[in-house]
Amino acid sequence: MLTLLALPLALLSQQQGIAQRLAGRVSPNVAALVEQLATAGAARGLPSDPLIQKAIEGGAKSIPDERVAAAVRLVAMQLDIAAAALREGGPVS
Repeated sequence: MLTLLALPLALLSQQQGIAQRLAGRVSPNVAALVEQLATAGAARGLPSDPLIQKAIEGGAKSIPDERVAAAVRLVAMQLDIAAAALREGGPVS
């Protein structure tokens, strides 16, 4: 029961950390997208750092928001594919 209560707090803490890491580095639209994808990915056990780093990279290079968003979505998709491959290739129970 305690674990169920801790999960929303952990996700809230993660969102605040993402917003802080992206503040001033990317547009609010890109930051919101990264927060949304990272929160959804975290619920599935995926890391958020690759998404954050891709957004920061795009912001540092002054890439248009649409392209940064597309790149962040691609990284999120790649993380999902990798996680699925690991589950499928894991030990049989």
